[in-house]
Amino acid sequence: MQEAVSVLEGLDALLGGIVDAFDPKTMSMIITSDHGNIEDLSTKSHTRNPVPMLAYGESHLQFSEKVNKITDVAKAIVNALS
Repeated sequence: MQEAVSVLEGLDALLGGIVDAFDPKTMSMIITSDHGNIEDLSTKSHTRNPVPMLAYGESHLQFSEKVNKITDVAKAIVNALS
């Protein structure tokens, strides 16, 4: 678990740097994963656990209101770009 915490702390620092340089009025960002298992490190395979999605910036509502599962992400990105 210590390694998982270290990875998450690094991710937190990375995202903090991105957000500091980010203009949410003109930019959009979406971050997600195809599976989650950091909460259960006893398995090395893909799990069916829900994964977080971070939507930030101008189009965040297009993502947060339309994405309910991983298969919705690509369509939401295409819609945000059109």
